[in-house]
Amino acid sequence: MMEFLEVPKGRRRSKRLTSTWQTIDQVADGLPFTFFEALSSRLHWTETQLATLVFIEPRTLTRRRRAGSFTRLESDRLARLARIWDATLEFFDGDAEAARTWLQRPRAALRGHPPIALAATDAGAREVERLLVQLDHGVVP
Repeated sequence: MMEFLEVPKGRRRSKRLTSTWQTIDQVADGLPFTFFEALSSRLHWTETQLATLVFIEPRTLTRRRRAGSFTRLESDRLARLARIWDATLEFFDGDAEAARTWLQRPRAALRGHPPIALAATDAGAREVERLLVQLDHGVVP
């Protein structure tokens, strides 16, 4: 799951299950601004580029920085994008540069859209995840 939302150490439960429930709780509470900064850094995008992708206006971003956290809806969009990043990074065996490149280039299987652009919506993110699963299983669409 999202490497940004770490699983408490020493737990015997599945990392994925624990991380999923932790994600649900953190999104409901509002992700901290540091999550946004970390995601921006991992993607090598400016904060303005990332905010635009997840539909956060510049003035709103300034308010969120001061408040230290995002709303539930904003957090959901950020968590979705982080999930796509993590899935892509896993597909490329941890090669961050390859993952970034893949996310930013238009893909024929996604009707010519870059995967990162589709990740901004739930339906688009599902298509990106579907494509990653297909590619992982050797199915070239």
